[in-house]
Amino acid sequence: NACEKGNAAECRLLLIQRAAPDMCASDGQSPLYLACRADSLECARMLLHRQRATANLVTNAGFSPVFVTAQQGNLQMLQLLLEERADVHLNAKDGRTPLYAACERGHDAIATRLLRLGVKVDAARTGGSTALIAAATYGRTRCVQMLLEAQADLSVTDGDGDTAALNAWKAGKQEIAE
Repeated sequence: NACEKGNAAECRLLLIQRAAPDMCASDGQSPLYLACRADSLECARMLLHRQRATANLVTNAGFSPVFVTAQQGNLQMLQLLLEERADVHLNAKDGRTPLYAACERGHDAIATRLLRLGVKVDAARTGGSTALIAAATYGRTRCVQMLLEAQADLSVTDGDGDTAALNAWKAGKQEIAE
């Protein structure tokens, strides 16, 4: 609960009392995952540096601390996780990647970093959607440009047979569809 709320003082107290840093809730959410979701760099640092929390624990749905950090768009948190050898290649059970999460939310700095780390630009989630399709659908112009520069495949289709351009057009994002 302390990590979920980003309460660093409470987190520190629990760790002093020897709370297990990798104890997960029934849905698999670890304290580190919750700290990342709460965007609490201080809690995450305490868990990783003082208590040596595992950086690659995933939830029951397969979401990792890197994935939720990509959703949140916190570049400092991503750097902290990378310093602790967090795996940027862990995908959620539905196939979504950290790159997909960053592009869906328009976090181009995170997407740039992930691409530099060698993540697959055209990795598809269940149903065929890719980071490019998500970015185009949500009008994330900078992410679309970056993915195209990274050689994302424009011909890839989602489960409905639609390309990124067609998804953008359907979502009213004509500037991307063109």
